[in-house]
Amino acid sequence: MMRLFEKQQLVITGLVIAIVVGFVFFRYIPLARRTQEINQSKQRYLQETLEVKDQAQRLPIVISKMEQLKVKVGDFDRKIPIVREFGSLWDQIAAVMSKCGLKEQLIQPRDEVKGSEICLIPINMQCRGNLQEIFSFFQSLENFERVICIESLSMVGSAGKDSVGDVKLTANANIYYRPAEMSMSGGVR
Repeated sequence: MMRLFEKQQLVITGLVIAIVVGFVFFRYIPLARRTQEINQSKQRYLQETLEVKDQAQRLPIVISKMEQLKVKVGDFDRKIPIVREFGSLWDQIAAVMSKCGLKEQLIQPRDEVKGSEICLIPINMQCRGNLQEIFSFFQSLENFERVICIESLSMVGSAGKDSVGDVKLTANANIYYRPAEMSMSGGVR
C-alpha cells in the first residue's frame, strides 16, 4: 500500500509540476511579453503625445513666421512665373522708362542662365534723365509683377547745354522665371 501511495504522490507531484511548467510557458511568459509590449507602446505613445503637444505650442510661432514670409515674398507664382515672356517684359520696362520721362533708352538681354529651379535673364539698361525721373523709374520697377533684381548701378552726370541736371543711368539687372519642367514635376510652389 505504501508503494501505491508513493506512486500516486509521484504522479500527482509530476502532474502539478507539469501544470505549473505548462502555465509558466504557455500562459505567464506570453502574458508577460504582451504586457511588456503594451508598456513599450504606451511609453512610445506618451512620447509622441508630448512631441505633438510641443509642436502644437510652437504652431502659433510658425504661423506667425509664415505670415511674415508671405508678406516678404508676396505671390511667388506671379513674381517668378513659369514662362519666360521676356519680350512683353521688355516692352513694360521701356513703357515705364517713357512714362517716367527717361530718354536714350537701351535695354539689352545678356546670355540666359538656366538652373534646375530658377532661371534668370541678365539685362543691361541705359537711359538718361534727372534724378526725380530715375527715382520714379526705380519705384515703378519695385512695383512690377515680376521680380527684377538690380545687380549693379552707375549714375554719371551728363554734360552739355540740353542735358543740364541730367544723369546717365547704367544698370545691370536680373529677371527671374521658373523652368516649365518644374511645374510638371511638382517643384517648389
